Amino acid sequence: MRPSDERGFTLLEILIVTTIAALIASWVLPTFRRQLLQGEVDQYSRLVEVGLFNLRTRLREERLSHCICFEANSWALPSSMGLERQRPDGGQAEAMPNCSEEDPSRRLRVMNLEGSRVSRQVQAMALEPKFCISPPGTSATPKTFTLLLKSLKGNSDPRLLVRCLHMNGNGYLIRGTWEPSAKICQPKWG
Repeated sequence: MRPSDERGFTLLEILIVTTIAALIASWVLPTFRRQLLQGEVDQYSRLVEVGLFNLRTRLREERLSHCICFEANSWALPSSMGLERQRPDGGQAEAMPNCSEEDPSRRLRVMNLEGSRVSRQVQAMALEPKFCISPPGTSATPKTFTLLLKSLKGNSDPRLLVRCLHMNGNGYLIRGTWEPSAKICQPKWG
């Protein structure tokens, strides 16, 4: 066998392929991580949206009024700000102190899937401390309710979007992306 017939890779070829693979990985991995984090926020916002629809329907069927109270204007885990009634450790969260007499029923709540893995990955902030829904599924007051949701790890990547749910006094719910400069909930997202 002649040495010129042997085939193989040279060190230079291996270094070039390794460099190209490293460059592709450095571009793809942060994008994949960002999409994963954004997907968790989107999934949780859909759970909250379904919970609000279910709560509105139950109130309409049972002809009850109900107030939802939140720790307003500060980012917190959903369980500690009043959105869920189960803490991450599995214990029962207390009702918000300023809403205890208006929220006598422990069975009426926004979330049906509390303490999920996704709920430990997001932060929520309500812009209003209280939102009341009356029997037909509308608010007793003309006030609106806006809930912002972002990834718990969102501070590390400014390209992650803050999602919002906005319910007006008529019970109409808008799901969208929060525009901080205009302070509005832009409907829909891709």
